[in-house]
Amino acid sequence: MAHQSPIVPIGKQRSEPISWPSEGKTSSSAPAEKAKEAYRISVAAAERTFNDVQQKLSRTTTSLTRSLRSFATERPLHLVGIVASVSLVAGVAVRIWRSKHDA
Repeated sequence: MAHQSPIVPIGKQRSEPISWPSEGKTSSSAPAEKAKEAYRISVAAAERTFNDVQQKLSRTTTSLTRSLRSFATERPLHLVGIVASVSLVAGVAVRIWRSKHDA
């Protein structure tokens, strides 16, 4: 269960006014710089996500390959029967589809 975070007391309010940038100090490139930084951050996040997916897919493929090889080694006749059954079903399905499509 999640625990509650401790309550942080609010410090004293400052009596100083907020300083706003003056007209001469503003730069028109500030929004462009923020946009470039946001773009860099989003590209980096996309790269991290892509790398994570690639690693998970690689691990899953390796695990599946090991399992299939183990099954083929332990039960070769079962594997041949499964492949033959799938091929038969696929052939029948294609034949039915072609006969309905050509008619």
